[in-house]
Amino acid sequence: MLDPIAGLSAGVVLTIGAVAMLNVAMTSKTRLMQAWSLMYVSAILSAVASAFIVWIEKDSLLQIVPNVAAVGTVGGLWCGCLAFNSRRPRIVVVGVFLLITAVVTAVELPQSGQWAGASVTMAAVILLAIVSARESVRGDLATLVNGRVIAIVCWMGAAWTTARLVAFVVAGPGSPVFDANFNPTRTVIVALVAYIAVAFTTAMLAAGRTGRGTLRGTAAPTFSMGVLDWAAFVPGARDRIARVRSHGEHSAVSVVQINGLEEINVTYGAGFADETIRTLADFLRDHLYPTTIIGHRGGGRFVLVGIPSDQQDTERRALELLDALVGVTVSDKKGFRLAVSVGISDSFVVEHTFDALYDAARSACTRAQVAGGSRVETSPARGA
Repeated sequence: MLDPIAGLSAGVVLTIGAVAMLNVAMTSKTRLMQAWSLMYVSAILSAVASAFIVWIEKDSLLQIVPNVAAVGTVGGLWCGCLAFNSRRPRIVVVGVFLLITAVVTAVELPQSGQWAGASVTMAAVILLAIVSARESVRGDLATLVNGRVIAIVCWMGAAWTTARLVAFVVAGPGSPVFDANFNPTRTVIVALVAYIAVAFTTAMLAAGRTGRGTLRGTAAPTFSMGVLDWAAFVPGARDRIARVRSHGEHSAVSVVQINGLEEINVTYGAGFADETIRTLADFLRDHLYPTTIIGHRGGGRFVLVGIPSDQQDTERRALELLDALVGVTVSDKKGFRLAVSVGISDSFVVEHTFDALYDAARSACTRAQVAGGSRVETSPARGA
């Protein structure tokens, strides 16, 4: 039995933490921090419910809390991964999962007691863990070790929960098999280990994304180097593409990534790496059409949104940009050539939304980097 004083102290600490995270979520202006802060709140509520479960009556509506918190934790993780990859967080979808979990738990309470809603909760956790794992190896997360850590934790969590669900449905919660391998105590331990791993991982990802230190991170000012930072760029890009689409014209998105920026940082220093980014920003502003929107994603990645005149226009402009870069120098440093990889997509062959066009251009840019850089790659659909 949990010591009352220890339990109360733990509850107070966790509650204060939940309130702090909720405050961050409600005051943050970024979807990423909102989603992951809500994930932290759900995880803390899950921990609180686990600590006080022995004091909760088996037919009490408070039994809904641990189920909803478990689903909310994984759902918040998924939404955060989507936001990190510049995709729209599916808050409504997660809300539906939470509502179904709460309703089913409430309905089953009189007959099932502490096991009310268990099967639905586990099914929801499995589905959300799988989509979180898949999202964590896409987009920007695909290039980061922490993204792979999230994927591993989610796949392991999905596998564990699937085995637990099968044992629950086939053998029942009172069976020796379920009690020996998937009892509540062991499940709480597994969940808390997963929560801790994901919490540290997402905290590092969020810190890197929202860092304000240098141009190699996400640009801090709304208008830095004459280009928009990511938070300001994305809404404007979405609006521009929506307006272009409504007028029956086409849009194009290009991703321009400086090759070997980390090596530049190590070899020449952080100051020179930042100057390299500024040089590319100036070059893009000077050479691109004035109607092109330019955004800085961070890490030496620039994203361009323009209006192509035909299906070859975007690729033609990208090749011209590469040719013009040959004569560009950084701080008059002899022997140093500013090299970039370019990925392009347009609405002639890709869905006419910013998210779809950006994903296609980003994938094309990654292929250009893998192929050695200093080249232009088109979206898969276009190259087919």
